[in-house]
Amino acid sequence: MKLTSNTSYFYRWKDGSCIEVGPVKYDKSTVVTHAANSHGGLDFDTASGIVPAGAKTTITTSSSSQEAQHIYSFYDDIRYIPEIHEMATATHGVVQNTINNLKKFLLKFRNFKHLWRTDKLAVCEKFFAKNPSLGAFDEEVNKYQKNLDELNAMIRSKDFDFVKLNLTSFLNDLIGHAKETIHMFSKFLADEAKTRLYELRDKLDEYENNLKRTTDTLEDLKFVLRTIAEIQNQSDVIETKINDVKDKYNLLESYNQKATEDETLILTSLNRHWSEIFLNSKHRDVNLTRVKSRFTEITLIQLDRLRKSIAAFADKFARHGPGSIRNADELPQGLKLMKTYRDELTKLEIDKQELTNAEKLFNLPISSYPELYIIQKEMKNLEKLYQLYEQQLKARQQWSETLWRDLDVQLLIDGIENFIKELKKMPREIKGMSLAKLIELNMKEFRESLPLMLDLKNEALRERHWRMLMKETNIEFDMNPESFTLENLFQMNLQRFNDAIQNIVTSATKELQIEKGVREVVDAWDKMKFNVIKYIKGNQDRGFVLGACDEVLQTLDDHTMALQSMAGSRFIGPFLPTVQQWEKSLSLIAEVIELWINVQRKWMYLEGKLS
Repeated sequence: MKLTSNTSYFYRWKDGSCIEVGPVKYDKSTVVTHAANSHGGLDFDTASGIVPAGAKTTITTSSSSQEAQHIYSFYDDIRYIPEIHEMATATHGVVQNTINNLKKFLLKFRNFKHLWRTDKLAVCEKFFAKNPSLGAFDEEVNKYQKNLDELNAMIRSKDFDFVKLNLTSFLNDLIGHAKETIHMFSKFLADEAKTRLYELRDKLDEYENNLKRTTDTLEDLKFVLRTIAEIQNQSDVIETKINDVKDKYNLLESYNQKATEDETLILTSLNRHWSEIFLNSKHRDVNLTRVKSRFTEITLIQLDRLRKSIAAFADKFARHGPGSIRNADELPQGLKLMKTYRDELTKLEIDKQELTNAEKLFNLPISSYPELYIIQKEMKNLEKLYQLYEQQLKARQQWSETLWRDLDVQLLIDGIENFIKELKKMPREIKGMSLAKLIELNMKEFRESLPLMLDLKNEALRERHWRMLMKETNIEFDMNPESFTLENLFQMNLQRFNDAIQNIVTSATKELQIEKGVREVVDAWDKMKFNVIKYIKGNQDRGFVLGACDEVLQTLDDHTMALQSMAGSRFIGPFLPTVQQWEKSLSLIAEVIELWINVQRKWMYLEGKLS
């Protein structure tokens, strides 16, 4: 234990002097295993050199051996004294007991950790964001008030055996945190109460001013009557708000939060102000009886006009509206009609709502407009369809900007398929509309045109084939690869010219075969070489003669037959002059070779006779 082992730092003196003893060296090989005694120390035998626990011992290391050193201290004198060990053990127990009591006492302050650990502003903002009731606010603040009371009641210092605990500074800090939190909650409530007070004051002033408005026109009368109706209907709500604001200020006063002079003046006059407004609204309503009678007649005339307007609009909507189109080509026009009819319908709805409000104000029976309801329902369905149509139009516009050389047909197919799926997901009522069928037909026709674009990507197509396609569709465009986009093909509506496109592609494919065949003939004869060998008669070099021409003649026959076959094809048109020219050329080559061989053979024969 440290109480006893620390005495090893007090070295002994030499006998009969005040000179500290020096270290005693011993051979490390004589050190035996330390054995713990009942005191927690180690036995030390002077003869064997065993080092006691806590004794000042050093070990020095040299290149040849290790030596241990022991310095005699007062520990060597007291470590075997039982009374010393008993006192040390008792002292350790007292210290440990004091520490435990301190810890147990300090644990109670865990209940106050929220006072210094949390962000007070964030706590208040989170609490008031939930729009709490006054009861919830009072309950929340009471928790901090209870903490404050507990802290004030605590003693400022306490003795624990040999330890004196001074809590004054710590408790003052905690009390400050509690007061600051209560003040911040009160400040938030005060701000909210002030806001609600002035909102209520402004609302009452607005009611008062609106009641004074003149009723020279029907709109003015409607405005005043709406104000009167609102005042009558909002009576309970206003009174509840007044009481709520008063309760807030009463609660704030209990937390020593005083209202300003202006706030107090407004607060004390709220009930009186509201009672005057409520009574004035009743008086104004009675005084307007004669005026209401006159304007009731005007309202009835306007109601009749509205019914006629709705009937006329319903008839026009059925015959010429955005849902009346009969073919897919009219879809863009239908999209424009949607805006026109939507604007007209909105105006009718506004007129209908205003007159319904007038009926309520003049105590007239509320009119119903079944035709308008039917149109509204159909317009909602039409809007969903035209919205889908417009979305796929925008997608097509984006695709149309793609260069022809960058065409990815699968991307376009997947895109239009998604729009078709969206249409099929719509309710049965919408899918059954004629417009839905036209939009589906329009999208499917576009989808059918996409494989034709893939056909037009055939390597066999040349400019002359594109000219044929332009002539067929009556649409001209620039073939420049830097400006040739899919927009040109979209305008053609390729699905309408499926047979023509197939014929053009088929012709192009056949013509490509002929083109390749002609190119093979041309390339072959551009590289064709005759076999020329030396002619030696006896020992004399007689020059060069034409060697065997079997391979050349075989190629000549093959190409002649191929050209004749090409010439007989109905797709020979663009290559007929070239094929005819090569037929003549190959025929001439055949005649020349035959003549050359005959002349050479005769010359060689005559040379042998004449030499």
